[in-house]
Amino acid sequence: MSLSTELSEHLMSPRHVGELQDVGGAVGRGQGENQACGDVLVVEARFAPGLELAWRAQSCGAVIAVASLAAACLQGLGRDEVATFDLAARIEAAGGLDRRGAHAIKVFERALAAALAQA
Repeated sequence: MSLSTELSEHLMSPRHVGELQDVGGAVGRGQGENQACGDVLVVEARFAPGLELAWRAQSCGAVIAVASLAAACLQGLGRDEVATFDLAARIEAAGGLDRRGAHAIKVFERALAAALAQA
């Protein structure tokens, strides 16, 4: 798998990894998977008032890089901004993913959607 410089930086130094601290407010948790390669990504989200996001994964490097980049981009955004955020376009702007890593976007989007439905 080949990653761009920006995505490689997120893989080597991922941002917003972990769990959200319990400081009140509804925390939504969602999970995204890719059963073909065993990826599992858990995303936690809370609006307070902007989006707070944390994630953890047992996955390939593409999922880690995408989750880190997405979390960094989404932190602090409001619900409307989150709803219109185009992750695929942002990943493409960061250099894109090869076909072996393309599933990472869907894994993150599924986990985020499930978390936001509870937040």
